[in-house]
Amino acid sequence: MNILVVGNGFDLAHKLPTSYIDFLEFTNKIKELCNASEFIFDNVITCCTDKYFKNIGVNYKDSITENLFDHNSNLYAKYGELLKDIFSRHNMWLNYFNNEQKNKRIAGINWIDFELEISKIIKCIEKVILFSKVHQGDERKEKLSLASIDELYKFNTLIDKTFDLNDKDVFMDTLYNDLNSFVKLLNIYFFIIDNIVDKIKDKTTLDDINNINVDKIISFNYTHTYKNMYNSSLDNRNNIDFIHGEAGKDNLVLGTEETLEDEKLINNEISCIKFKKYFQRIYNNVGIKYKDWVDTPDTDSFAIPVIPCHNIYIFGHSMDITDKDILGYIIKHKNVKTTTIYYHNEKCHAKQIANLVKILGKDEVIKRTGSNNIIFKKQINTEKIDTKSINI
Repeated sequence: MNILVVGNGFDLAHKLPTSYIDFLEFTNKIKELCNASEFIFDNVITCCTDKYFKNIGVNYKDSITENLFDHNSNLYAKYGELLKDIFSRHNMWLNYFNNEQKNKRIAGINWIDFELEISKIIKCIEKVILFSKVHQGDERKEKLSLASIDELYKFNTLIDKTFDLNDKDVFMDTLYNDLNSFVKLLNIYFFIIDNIVDKIKDKTTLDDINNINVDKIISFNYTHTYKNMYNSSLDNRNNIDFIHGEAGKDNLVLGTEETLEDEKLINNEISCIKFKKYFQRIYNNVGIKYKDWVDTPDTDSFAIPVIPCHNIYIFGHSMDITDKDILGYIIKHKNVKTTTIYYHNEKCHAKQIANLVKILGKDEVIKRTGSNNIIFKKQINTEKIDTKSINI
């Protein structure tokens, strides 16, 4: 079985505006639209079509905007009201991310950098909560200054709210509700982008992907790019595992990896559990197919001992440790014959190796690359898009 694993680099290679910077620019434009005297949902679609067609270097046709959803009044009403409701209230996360981006304080341009920002805040909140429990009734509790925890203090300042241990539950509920609203914005944005790509008849394709006879997809993206670009008949239910949920399904995952190290704390300190990706995957019932796929040998491979039979192809993923549980499980599985990791340039190549060491350990990486169980491969150029045909 050939299993393709895709990260956001896969979408970016197809010129999709799916970086977190693209999304934040979208939210700022939508905020302006929501504050206008008359809100027109077509203008929301135009924001997305402008961005996508600018990326591929052509002018979009007005008919894309006009016919994207066939003027589905129910959908327009649903998303329009949702957008107006979100922007009618202060959103802590939206305010924080926009300020961090404006001041160039987010480390990189990938979604993993976004998640690391969430992780910083959650770690700080847990630090305060755990400190208060350990030193309950101790005078040292009174000496704990939130200002001494830089990230949480900065977060408090930017969102114009203060984390108060005496009002912890209210603060955490508001923080989680605001994250949910933020994720709903994500869902609308990626749903529109997905549908724009689906309308393009002749698409950008990658030679690397064309050369793989793909059986299953493990996607860390929200989009349906592989299906839209390569195989429209692919069955989402049985052949694609959306680890972080899929656009249009109201099941998106956006959070942090496990931020606590002690096993006892992980099982008992659950104040921030809703912000953790493993919880969100369980809650949204996503990312549950990949284990069955790699656990099951090919039908003609029931030999004893088991002969490795699956080939894994990883494209557009930084191999960051935040996805360690999934990537480690797949790569180390006894049924996996080879793992091919594609890299964009030498800088990405070096970063992927370093990240893989964090996931597998130095000795394991040396052993597996030495035996060609893990292969690094440079991406080849894409085929250029033919923009003459628009499927309306």
